[in-house]
Parts: sequence; C-alpha cells; structure tokens
Amino acid sequence: MAISDRFRNKAEVEPTAELVRALLRDQQPDLADRPITLGARGWDNQLWRLGDDLAVRLAWQTTTADALLLKEHTWLPVLAPLDCVPLSGGESVL
Repeated sequence: MAISDRFRNKAEVEPTAELVRALLRDQQPDLADRPITLGARGWDNQLWRLGDDLAVRLAWQTTTADALLLKEHTWLPVLAPLDCVPLSGGESVL
C-alpha cells in the first residue's frame, strides 16, 4: 500500500472499467463501445483512457472531492467555450 493510500477514505463505489462503461452507456452511448483502460490514479481523480484519443475523469472519494467537484461544476461551464477540446459534463452517480 502506498503511503498516500493510508489517508484516503475507502470509496463507497470503486471505479472500474465496468462502471465507466455503464456511465457511458447512460450518458454518452455513442462512446460506450470504445476500449477502456485505467490511465492514472491521482489523489482526487482517476483518469480512464477511452480509446486512443479520449479520456474519462472520475472523482475519487476523498475528503476534498466534494469541494473539488463543486469548484469544477462552477468553472467548467465558464471555461468550456475557451477550450479547444470538447467537454462533456456527465451526471453524478452518487
């Protein structure tokens, strides 16, 4: 176990490739059949590769995740028009 893992709360829902695929089927069905692999685990997020050119970022349950999600939901609509990469804001599953 990594040192930082000792301080992480146990997730109620463990992000898996199956969960990512289920979320895609519900929210972006046109992307649901693409290959999914874990790209990286950060302190507050997990990044899942979606084929060769896209990614899905999921919040990881930590004590700061709620504040981070609130900040992102506030700022993403403001920043999205400035970004050259299309953003798709899905619905929370928790």
